[in-house]
Amino acid sequence: MSTRILALLCFAGGSALSAQSGPLSSSEGPLTGFCWADCDGDGLADALVIAPGARARLLLNQGDGTLRDATVESGLPEELLASFGLWVDVDCDGDSDLLIGSVAGPARLFLDQGAVFEEVGDTGLEHEDAALHAGFFDYDGDALPDLHLLTARASLLYSNLGRGHFESAACVVDEGAGARPAVHGGATGVALAPDTSAGQRPAGESAPNSRKGLAPEAPTRD
Repeated sequence: MSTRILALLCFAGGSALSAQSGPLSSSEGPLTGFCWADCDGDGLADALVIAPGARARLLLNQGDGTLRDATVESGLPEELLASFGLWVDVDCDGDSDLLIGSVAGPARLFLDQGAVFEEVGDTGLEHEDAALHAGFFDYDGDALPDLHLLTARASLLYSNLGRGHFESAACVVDEGAGARPAVHGGATGVALAPDTSAGQRPAGESAPNSRKGLAPEAPTRD
């Protein structure tokens, strides 16, 4: 992204980003992070910004070196507090959906309906501690991105059931083959240990927008 875009980026409250050397900042303090994706389908990279105080803002790229705060008009909550943001096409409809790690309580999922977002009410993402980090990868080979979520006290795995709904999953150990994820009813989560010998790696990270495909061996479902 060009220096001009970063320098002219308008941010919550009307303050502007500085363009000096070192970490980017606003008048409110250092910016926590950016997460980029073309969420409105105009071919330009838009930004989810996590600002000082954990406030999340959606900034739409205007194509002239500036970005505009469109948080409220996009359907996102005005006071959306986030520990991280992650873009991924979770329902495989061709656009960028948004997973928000909450500073307290379960992560929140917003489906992109064409630059307007709708929150999924019952996602199945049930955990008590703050969500710290997440990644998506298709561990069961059904072409839907599954979720690996890290909280303050646990490493959790969720199987994507489609349309923004997930089911808690667990890893079972197949002796001699390492840990293999398998869905179990009622599981609350378990540490994920991918089979690195097969070249598996996460399909998404909770940093700048990136999605990398993989094709792990499909586990046996109970």
